Amino acid sequence: MEFPSYEIKVYINWYFSELTQLGAGQNRSFSIFKDNKSYYGPISPPYGDCVELVVRDIVVSSNTTFSLVPTNVSTLPPLINAMEIFRIADDMLTNGTNKKDVEGLASLQERFSVLQSWSGDPCLPAPYTWDWIKCNLEPIPRVTSLLLNGYNLSGLLPDFSSMDALQTM
Repeated sequence: MEFPSYEIKVYINWYFSELTQLGAGQNRSFSIFKDNKSYYGPISPPYGDCVELVVRDIVVSSNTTFSLVPTNVSTLPPLINAMEIFRIADDMLTNGTNKKDVEGLASLQERFSVLQSWSGDPCLPAPYTWDWIKCNLEPIPRVTSLLLNGYNLSGLLPDFSSMDALQTM
């Protein structure tokens, strides 16, 4: 019985770091091969730092293979510290939180320095929204609540009237 093979796009993050200082005459370098064809490299993991290789929208199937192959000058085997592979369903992709809401939040952050440490998309990914907001689950998320208790804010509020989905403050 043969099972059908299908292809999907995935994102892959590879992390490489040398865990110990290499001795004289030691060298670790390798390349990444996809399906037995050279894909990336060579890589020489640094000691005390990390090389991150981010690959977006790579097409893979159940038959896809990745190999770490030492270069001719390498005296040590390949080393990988971590690898993440994930897929985002096409219907889950969005351009981010509504632009008007992002602009309104930026005006609040500009006025109140205690809020300035928050960065990135305020509503996405959904389980990790900023602590001081709530968002709806629309395809383009909207900020529906501001939860500003405990931040000891004082002074005049900036104009954030562009946040027209805001229901609770």
